[in-house]
Amino acid sequence: MRNIRSISINTEEKTAWVEVGATLGQLYYTIARHSRTLAFPAGICPTVGVGGHISGGGYGMLSRKHSVAADHIIDAKVINADAQILDRRSMGEDLFWAIRGGGGTSFGIVLAFKVELITVPETVTVFNVTRTSEQNVTQLVHKWLCIADKLDENLTIRLFLTSIRSPIHGNRTIHCSFTSLYLGRIHELLPIMREKFPELGLVEEDCTDMSWIESVVYFADLRNESLDILLSRIPGSVLGKVYFKGKSDFVREPIPVSGLRDIWRFLHEEDELVAQLEVSPWGGALTTYSESEIPFAHRAGNIFMIHYGVFWYEAGKPELERHMNWIRRLYSYMAPYVSIEEGVTLPEDSSTSSSAEKGKLENKKAKDSVALYYIQTAVAYHIFSRISVATSAKEAWSILQKEYQGSAKVRIIKLQTLRRDFENMKMKDSETIDEYYIKVRELVNQLKAYGEDIPEKRVVEKLLISVNEKYDPIVTTIEETKDITTLIVTELVGSLEAYEKRRKEREREVGDEEEAAEGKGRWRIWADGRRSGGREKEATEGEVRGGERERRRRRRRTGRPQADLGRGRAGEGGDEGRGEGRRRRRRGREEKEEVKGREGGRRRRSGDGNGGGSGGGEGGGGGGGGG
Repeated sequence: MRNIRSISINTEEKTAWVEVGATLGQLYYTIARHSRTLAFPAGICPTVGVGGHISGGGYGMLSRKHSVAADHIIDAKVINADAQILDRRSMGEDLFWAIRGGGGTSFGIVLAFKVELITVPETVTVFNVTRTSEQNVTQLVHKWLCIADKLDENLTIRLFLTSIRSPIHGNRTIHCSFTSLYLGRIHELLPIMREKFPELGLVEEDCTDMSWIESVVYFADLRNESLDILLSRIPGSVLGKVYFKGKSDFVREPIPVSGLRDIWRFLHEEDELVAQLEVSPWGGALTTYSESEIPFAHRAGNIFMIHYGVFWYEAGKPELERHMNWIRRLYSYMAPYVSIEEGVTLPEDSSTSSSAEKGKLENKKAKDSVALYYIQTAVAYHIFSRISVATSAKEAWSILQKEYQGSAKVRIIKLQTLRRDFENMKMKDSETIDEYYIKVRELVNQLKAYGEDIPEKRVVEKLLISVNEKYDPIVTTIEETKDITTLIVTELVGSLEAYEKRRKEREREVGDEEEAAEGKGRWRIWADGRRSGGREKEATEGEVRGGERERRRRRRRTGRPQADLGRGRAGEGGDEGRGEGRRRRRRGREEKEEVKGREGGRRRRSGDGNGGGSGGGEGGGGGGGGG
């Protein structure tokens, strides 16, 4: 179909015939050549094909003002199974309804769409403001989730979230781009932002005036390119082959702050800049169309859409499985925030329902059938047999809930087990902070799934008391300098990871120094266990083995490693170790003197009473001589 891509514009009617092999970039470029104030509401990726994009709905930066692309299809050309080319009139309204927004997969071959163009101002305003975790990004994103669908319909702010390496402290941090189009000028936008979203701190210097077609290039991240770049079908080919997997959700309630922090953890699990969340606001014109107007049913009630994406460049099954596993786990984790278990309730008598009510009911039934299909195809075969008899998604979901969560008694037992596991959880020596926190978080999520409320303070306390003892210095510092009651998990984990990184770097440096010292022959081991300077002759292999045997004999006699004798704690050097060794030797000499003194005293007393005695030390010798 890529060669079927002609575009014709009628500026008087404000319409265009677009063959399905054309790209969005080609469509936008052609419109702009004919008019500065005409546009089309579709996506921001210029290399996406028109046919698939419009057939599936087609969301873009103009959608809050003008809805999705499929709502603007007014005619089409389709080849049916009899090789006939049909238009809207000859195909009938049922087929014309089906090819707009539902995917258009099996209804015929769509050759072209006739679309209605929309009017935009000659000058629009754009901005792209970035914030990170160090700049309160969690609270900013949560505020956006609460207001984005309620903003002026001329204003669209989308979020692009990923994980990067912080330029400040080197740890991973969340990077969020607040990317916006306003159908008006800067001086009109700023008062709206000050009233509705002052926390973002938008100022005039953040904003740029431009034409609509220039904004298309801006949002495609081709900002230093000419408009001709929109005609290219592969503008990103210089990157080489890119692998990609994406999933989407429609959300009806703002995700809580605790949920956002867990999403951040998922982003940190992936490689830097590899995973991305694209969050697009709903509201405005998107809610003015009924769910049954066209097959695109995501209308009133949705407040935003999330697109989860992961990119990678390495071929091979291990990389594929790693990234696919990541996005599946994230998608599964998000289920409590996006799923609705309303089901479909059929009226007792639908004969009195209006055509609109009937259409809405049919649409709900269709969506429920799709949901049931997804559930049944997503489970293993032995599980499918248990839900194959379900006639609705809600029924299938209820069966799965009972199967895996069990009765009230089973749930209580399971909850007690999870509580015990949570209390007894300890970090292993071989685990990193990130690996351990993932385990803690997964257990917390299981507890939440069974109705247990786990406040953030409890997770913080659990981490502080259960991490490995090698983290004691940083834990002590945190407990002494931070208010544990207000400390958030992400901040704590970030501090622990920073300490872990510094500790590993120090260990690596020490190892390098020791290796360099050995290479230069600075110390040599002699047969008797002594160490001497590098100018002296190295010990032979036999001498080294002899030295090892000697050290083992001394260790058995003293109960202490040879390295400890006179050198403080094993494995430590420097002034502190030498000082401790000196103190230990001094105490040993004093104790010997004290023992000898007591022994000599006893012998002197014995000599005084008996008139003599054998010499038993300095005092004893004197007594014996006197006898």
